[in-house]
This record gives sequence, C-alpha cells and structure tokens, in this order.
Amino acid sequence: MGRLAPGAFVLDLGCGPGDAAAQMQAAGFAVDALDASAQMVEIARSEYGLDARQGDFADLRGPYDGVWASFSLLHMPRAVLPMYLYDLAAAMRPDAPFHIALKAGNGERRDGLGRLYSYFGLDEVDGWLRDAGFAPGAQLTGEGTGLADQSEPWFAIVAHRTGG
Repeated sequence: MGRLAPGAFVLDLGCGPGDAAAQMQAAGFAVDALDASAQMVEIARSEYGLDARQGDFADLRGPYDGVWASFSLLHMPRAVLPMYLYDLAAAMRPDAPFHIALKAGNGERRDGLGRLYSYFGLDEVDGWLRDAGFAPGAQLTGEGTGLADQSEPWFAIVAHRTGG
C-alpha cells in the first residue's frame, strides 16, 4: 500500500470475507472487492460495509493502480493462469504493483468441499509474470495451514506492471 497514492483504485481479487479490502479502504483507497462466492461477498458487505461484488476472474473493471491476489488465483486451473496474467496486466496502469500468493507444488486437487486448488512453482510463475508484462520483485516463501486445513508450502511475489 505504501507504493500507492491516496485514493488509488485497487482490486482485491478474490476478496473472501473482505478483511484485506477493508484495510485498503481504511487506508484511503478506492477498492474493487471481487469474489466468486456469494457468501463471501455477503460477509464482506455485512462485516465491513464494502461494496463487494460477485464475479469471476474475468470481471475486471480497471485500469487498476494496484492488484492484491492473495491465495485467490490458486482456485483457477493451472493451464489458465499464464493467459490470465496477460488479462490482469491489461487491466492495470503502468508501474502498478501486483501481489500474488499461491500454494507451491505441482498439479491440481479438490478439497473436501469440492474447491479446486492448483499448485505452482515459484520459477514458473516468475517466468509467466515476465511474459505477461510484469517485473517480479520481492519474493517470500513459507508454509501454513489454509482453509484446506492442512499445512502446505506457499510463495508470494510482489511485481509491478511494466510498459505503457
């Protein structure tokens, strides 16, 4: 958030219950809080008073000054992510920051609730970001228990959109 001007238009892609979007809004940003789950959108609206909306990964309203995609893009099929990064880049202003966090590994699986989880390699995502018009920067790795209720490795990359 420190890289953004007051009033910046930011996307919380896969906002879930809205906690990150609420922090961004409280910091003075105009937030597009988007989630595929009607239940999550309702929680974001009722708990945080956000103008959250239901939609899928194709429902972008850019140009965005920044995008936060923390453990949301892992719900799309692996084969789709490289091309989707191009769509995200096209919906962002030049030099806009982009945070992406994903689960590390290979393949895809569904959890007990039927939700798709895709797993990615740090180097492959770094390459896809570069191909799509991003300049990857800081990286962070770790392991944690997410909503799938099992400890798994993950990584996050902070990039920025290049070009004009």
